[in-house]
Amino acid sequence: FVDRTDSLNFDYTHEEDRYIDFNRQKLMPFQAGDRGPALATGDWNGDGQTDIFLGGSKFKKSQLLIQNDTGFEVVETPSINKDSITEIVSATMHDFNNDQSSDLFVATGGADFFGQSQPLLDALITRENDSVIIRKIPGLYDNASVVRASDIDNDNDLDLFIGNHIVTNDYGNLPNSYILINEAGNFKISTENDFQGIGMITDAVFVDIDTDNDEDILIVGEWMAPKLYINSNGVFELSEAIPDNLNGLWQSVYPFDMDADGDLDFLLGNWGLNSKLVASDSNPLRMYYSDFDNNGQTETIVAYFKNGQYFPSNNFDELSSQLVHLKKKYNTYSEFAGQDVSQIFDKETLDKSKILEVHKLESGFLKNENGRFIFEPFDQYLQMSPLLDFVSFDFNNDGLEEVLAGGNYFGVTPYHGRFDSFPGALINSNGDVTLTPSLGLDLSNKSVRHLKIITFADKPHLIVVNNNDKARVFEIKK
Repeated sequence: FVDRTDSLNFDYTHEEDRYIDFNRQKLMPFQAGDRGPALATGDWNGDGQTDIFLGGSKFKKSQLLIQNDTGFEVVETPSINKDSITEIVSATMHDFNNDQSSDLFVATGGADFFGQSQPLLDALITRENDSVIIRKIPGLYDNASVVRASDIDNDNDLDLFIGNHIVTNDYGNLPNSYILINEAGNFKISTENDFQGIGMITDAVFVDIDTDNDEDILIVGEWMAPKLYINSNGVFELSEAIPDNLNGLWQSVYPFDMDADGDLDFLLGNWGLNSKLVASDSNPLRMYYSDFDNNGQTETIVAYFKNGQYFPSNNFDELSSQLVHLKKKYNTYSEFAGQDVSQIFDKETLDKSKILEVHKLESGFLKNENGRFIFEPFDQYLQMSPLLDFVSFDFNNDGLEEVLAGGNYFGVTPYHGRFDSFPGALINSNGDVTLTPSLGLDLSNKSVRHLKIITFADKPHLIVVNNNDKARVFEIKK
């Protein structure tokens, strides 16, 4: 990998806004408002070359980079910049209105705005003559995490899946996600597909897993298991092909034939094993969700299993900063020491709690065995941090594709310590793992959000997009 960022004038630095989730919900296990920036690629100006859209955080403008013969040029789009109050966390570039030019669909979030706030509305951005037009999608007041496009109903236009991550100031409440049907360039929420409250979604991928000429969808998220939905004439039905006890803190999914047997497997980025969190099939990590102090505001208590009981992962100071009534129950730290969840909270309070669980923290892949799946963990080197994205390519020119994995995540409390040591890894076709600094690519101390292969001057290049940092472009030397 050879860094070409400066020579190609690839000028984009993501700047995260200063919103801190923990200021509102002190007991959240990690942040939700730092999942950008968005990345979308396509031929925006119709010259046959790949252009780049990067979505900005709140009050930070998005950026459109147009490819030319010498590199990339920043093109100002005043209508998009004017809408910079929105935080664009996911985007996709396609011709949605069949006018032979590329459009953008942007999904917004940021975990800051409440209720029916206009900045939460997702939008279709089209090019009409010399103008760029933004059309907000009515009713989609959600914190999105992912948007994916597919011709779901086989009518020769692209429909959308919108996956939503959280409900603002109500972490643990499962948001609604949606299928949007494209009707002549106008998107309508599908009434035939119910994705209400399916989970705290982080990623999704369309793929024709049953080879019936329409695309199915695999969805992943936090405190949930991967969910495979089979497309049957435009209506999605939940498959039972994925085993039980696969709830995780899943961050990413990528289709790839990992075992080279001719069918698609699914790579899954999870939280990893380099943290204080512990989970297993028999003793899952738990998150209790309820209004523990009866003040009209919900809280979450993350708890781990030890010696037959569940204990809160937060210390007394952290718990009592949100649940002030505990200061009356416990006068000293020694009184609180060793107290499990059932001793801290009464039975009535716990009985009304919703419990979300995690069985797996390892990243790995779903191995396709004749249409049913088994989970295989990755090598230990791939468990150092959350894995946020994958990309496949024949990096070493051996005629077989390898997979590049990127990760790290900083939005955790000091107690947990930020994940910053994963340098990136190449999963070779024989299953061996090569850490990428030896190949000229060091992703440590970067919180990677996207990895993408594009072509420039007939040569393959890797785009690396980081949160709150400069995006970079690397030529892939063979």
